[in-house]
Amino acid sequence: MFHKIRNFIDESTKYFLECRENVILDNLSLLKKANYCALVVLLLYGCFGAFSFRSSSLTFTYLVFFVLHGMLAFFIRHYNRRQYFSFRMVQRLCMLFVILVMSFILVISIFPFRDRPAIFFSIFIMAIGQIFIFPLWETIAVLTGFEMLFLILSFCMKTLESFAYDWFGSVTAWIISLILAYLVWEIRLREGRIRMALRKSSITDELTGLNNRRSFDEHLKDIFLICAEKREKLAVIMIDIDDFKQFNDTYGHPAGDECLRMIGSFIRDYATEEDIFAARYGGEEIALIVSGQKAEKAVKYANEIAEAISRFSFHSEEKESIRITISLGMAVKIPENGQDHLNILKEADLALYRAKKSGKNRISIYSEKKIDT
Repeated sequence: MFHKIRNFIDESTKYFLECRENVILDNLSLLKKANYCALVVLLLYGCFGAFSFRSSSLTFTYLVFFVLHGMLAFFIRHYNRRQYFSFRMVQRLCMLFVILVMSFILVISIFPFRDRPAIFFSIFIMAIGQIFIFPLWETIAVLTGFEMLFLILSFCMKTLESFAYDWFGSVTAWIISLILAYLVWEIRLREGRIRMALRKSSITDELTGLNNRRSFDEHLKDIFLICAEKREKLAVIMIDIDDFKQFNDTYGHPAGDECLRMIGSFIRDYATEEDIFAARYGGEEIALIVSGQKAEKAVKYANEIAEAISRFSFHSEEKESIRITISLGMAVKIPENGQDHLNILKEADLALYRAKKSGKNRISIYSEKKIDT
């Protein structure tokens, strides 16, 4: 039992790590639609309630929550214009929407008509937890918190007959909502496994096991925007195997593939930290993107890679020991909003060209005045 729970938690964590971009886009899209629906419902029911119930407190409640949802809609619209969406911010906005909706339902279920049973609370507590993609523990905590608050307020402020109905209806709805939350998460995890498998095959270079060119381009574009937003350094390191064409001509393409596979395996094991992204750029070229605080150590990483590969000993079919060397070109900068993210790639490529022209087996660093080798 505990083993299954542990596996479920691990899979949930992995889902949020590997499907983060999908979670952001899905939640943000759902949030915009759900909030506009809430505004329309509040407006229509507010007008209907004002004429039907003649309750100033009920009308005031509708007005207050209409204004709050309107402010949220304004912020969402403004936030949606940004090029980079923060996972944490989107999750907080979705949680704020859930709290607003459940607070409104809680208020109209308790205060205006204390002698009548709550109609909407049970419906909404079953539905609200299934709209957005939250960690299961967050969904359970929010639903349980509102259920406890509803029961306490209903017991303290409503008649015994109303409380008896509310207690039975809301507790039943709460149990169903928890079961639904678990089942929905099971479905999402299955979908996530398929999505992750498809994504992995679409972004991985088959020969080296590194990320492919497509994923490199996407990551560079995204991380450039993030670093510009946070005013953090970004480094791009271009790696080229020296005399690789001659290596292929001498020892054959299978040997060349094995050489690439060996170097790719080393760099894949080296680039396991979060802010280091490695990809096969094309042919015998490999590229690294180093961001955040680790960009300060980009020169150190480049030296470590060059030194480690220079110690590799590749053996041909004739048991001949072949020494492999690489040339590296590097560019480091703090990106600016509005800049083309490809500029830093061009600068690293220029530095690599200088390293190759200067005798190979060396590192060149791009600067605007000159290229240091």
